[in-house]
Amino acid sequence: MRRCVAYLACLFLTFGVAAQSPHWELGLRGSYVMHNFDDLSLVATGSADVDVTWFSSRQLRAPGVSNVFSYGARASFSYMPFGIAGHRFGLEGIVRAPLASRLDYHLGVGLSTFTRPQSLTHDPNNLYISSVLNCLIDIGFDYRVGNCLYLTAALTHSSNGSLHRPNMGLNFFQAGVAYCFGGVDTCVRRGTTSLDAILSRHEVGFTLSPGAVMSQKQWQEGYYFCYDLSLNYLYHLNSVFSFGATVDMWYNDSHTEQLKRMGVDYSTPVYLSAMPIYEGNWGPLSLRVGVGPVLIASPLVKIRYYERVGLYYNMGQHYIGVGINAHSGIIEFIEWSYGYRIPLGRKKAGV
Repeated sequence: MRRCVAYLACLFLTFGVAAQSPHWELGLRGSYVMHNFDDLSLVATGSADVDVTWFSSRQLRAPGVSNVFSYGARASFSYMPFGIAGHRFGLEGIVRAPLASRLDYHLGVGLSTFTRPQSLTHDPNNLYISSVLNCLIDIGFDYRVGNCLYLTAALTHSSNGSLHRPNMGLNFFQAGVAYCFGGVDTCVRRGTTSLDAILSRHEVGFTLSPGAVMSQKQWQEGYYFCYDLSLNYLYHLNSVFSFGATVDMWYNDSHTEQLKRMGVDYSTPVYLSAMPIYEGNWGPLSLRVGVGPVLIASPLVKIRYYERVGLYYNMGQHYIGVGINAHSGIIEFIEWSYGYRIPLGRKKAGV
C-alpha cells in the first residue's frame, strides 16, 4: 500500500509540474456509496472524501465563446469506515469548463486503488471490488460562490471493467465544497460561454471498439472478446461544444456460455441501442458521454438502459481512444476505439 500511495503521489506531482499558470484546489466532500445492483441490502454506506487538484487555466478563443477552461490532475482519498473493500485512493486527469456565469461542469478519468480488495482478502462477501487497480470516472458540477469557493456535486465510479471477477463496482454520490488557492485572477473565470448555436458544421462518422472481459460467473474461465460499432451524428455549436446522437450495435461473447447453461438458445447475444450524446473538445482531445435505452438485448439484460463515456485523441478526421460501455453503472467492457469523422456542409471559422 505504501508503494501504491508513493506512486500516485509521484504521478500527481508530474502532472503539477507540467501545468501552466496553475492554481490549487482543496475539496472536502461526503459520499453515499452503493453498488450497481437494485438490491440495496447488499451494500450501502457512507464515506468522507478529501481531494487536492492542480488546475492550469487556459483562455479559449472561438466564435461565440469567451471563457477559461481548466485542465489538470486530482488526487483523492475516500475514508469508508464501513467499506467492505476498505478505503479508496484515486488519481485522475480532469477538465473543468463553464456552463453558465457561475456554473461549471467537470469530467475526470483515472485510476483508483482500494486497501481491501477481494483478491487480497479473499472475503466472500466482497462482490464489489476484486482488484487492486480500478478505473475512476468522475462527473460533476461546480457552482462558484464568491471568488474562490465552490459548491460541488458529483458522481464517481470505480470498477475494473470485468477484467477481474467479481466486479459489481461502487458508485460514490458526492456533495461538498472546494476552495482554490492562487489568487482571484486564476480562480475567477474571465468571461462566459454561450450555448447559442452559431453557423457550424454537421458531422457523421463511425467508431469501431473491440474489448475483452472476464465473466463474473465463477464457472467461466478465460477472457471473452467484445465488439462495438457506433454510427454517430454530431452538431458542432462551436469549437468546444457538440451535441448529437449515436446508434450502437455490439455483442459480448462472455454471455454465450452463460446463456447455454441457462438453457437459452441464443448463441450470439447481439445488442442494439441508441442515445443522445454530448462531446466536449479541448485541443486534440474530445470527451464523449451519453445515456440511452437498449432496444434489442439478450435475456441477460434486465435493466434496459446503458451509459457510454469515451476519451479520444483526434488526428484530423481520424481519432483513437478508450472508453467504457456500461449498463446501469456496471461496466460491460472497456473499449479500445478507432473512429472516423465525415464533415457535412461548409466548415466555418473557429469550428
